[in-house]
Amino acid sequence: MNTERIIKAVSASSLMAVSLVCASCNSGNTCESLLMDVTEVDYLDKSELELEGKEIDIEVFGIDDIMYCDSFLVALTQDPERLFKVYDMRTCTEVVGFGYIGRAKNEFTAPDYMNIQYKRDGKTIIPIDDFRSRIIEMDFTSSVQQGKVVIEQSAPFGFDGTGEGSMSVIDDDLSTLFFASAPSYDYKLDEWSVPTFSIISKDETLQIPVFSKLTEANDESCYTAMYYGILYKHPTRNLYAYTLGSRDYILYFDLDNDKRFGIHQQGASTFDDIYPKYDYEYGRMTFANSLPTNDFIITNYCGGSFFKEDLANGHYYTELVLFDWDGNYLCGIKIKLNISRCAYDEVNKILYGIDGPQEKVYQFDFSPIVEYINIKNRK
Repeated sequence: MNTERIIKAVSASSLMAVSLVCASCNSGNTCESLLMDVTEVDYLDKSELELEGKEIDIEVFGIDDIMYCDSFLVALTQDPERLFKVYDMRTCTEVVGFGYIGRAKNEFTAPDYMNIQYKRDGKTIIPIDDFRSRIIEMDFTSSVQQGKVVIEQSAPFGFDGTGEGSMSVIDDDLSTLFFASAPSYDYKLDEWSVPTFSIISKDETLQIPVFSKLTEANDESCYTAMYYGILYKHPTRNLYAYTLGSRDYILYFDLDNDKRFGIHQQGASTFDDIYPKYDYEYGRMTFANSLPTNDFIITNYCGGSFFKEDLANGHYYTELVLFDWDGNYLCGIKIKLNISRCAYDEVNKILYGIDGPQEKVYQFDFSPIVEYINIKNRK
């Protein structure tokens, strides 16, 4: 287990980060609010590739999300008696369905994928975020075999019951979690607190300094929106990407090597700029749902002209922007479909995507994209 080593290393570097706050503020740092190195990257309107999807002939009513697991496509649905539906993609047929809405130990309130899966004792484990109240480890292998949900273990969301933020696991276990919290309002002090990133175990909580101060805002109700993001974990490492939903930032946390850094769209507003009133007509959206893979992160980017212009014309088109785990821009892809969630078969290089409102599932040949990235990296 790396957990104890991670906590000791992060604890030491956190003290160092706090001591260097004043120094960084006076060093000409382009963003004084952010306590990490940030690289300016240009990915805005740079998408050079296009993909055409093939609709898969399967019926999934009320589909919310998908995951590719053990050669199966696993759909998360709104069916209260069969939340999880498992499909064999060789025949495009449903193999089994299981999962109930309810309050029993092996039932769910409002499940959500965390885009993580790992092996334990020869079985595949899928952590499920259940309505920001608890994280449930579902034994996927046994669930498929028995045709019902089999729970490995569960833990409260953040152990303290907080539900404002994004959570992921450390060392593929629920005993220690990595938590990104939203800003909170302290009524006693009559002020907002800065968002925090914390390593949480049952015995202690260790905060990682990330922000030195809050961004100024024209509307204080925007504080949660301006820092809203989602943590995505690398499939096999304690390496995380935090994509912001309304700022052009991705923050990386390599807990195994005690490194943290960020990337930022060149010329876009920073955390030092005054945040305008939130635009609910997609004007401030950047990164939507993303998908972590071993070699890259597939982000659904809403900040470019391809998404915005077609939205104005009544089309919900998709722009995927890919980054590696070092923060390098790899490529951008335009898709003339409304793809809200994705799953990826890394062996066969097939990307699956869903159009939730239309209840359709598409597949995309991703091998030309992988080859394009490989050729680009060899230059």
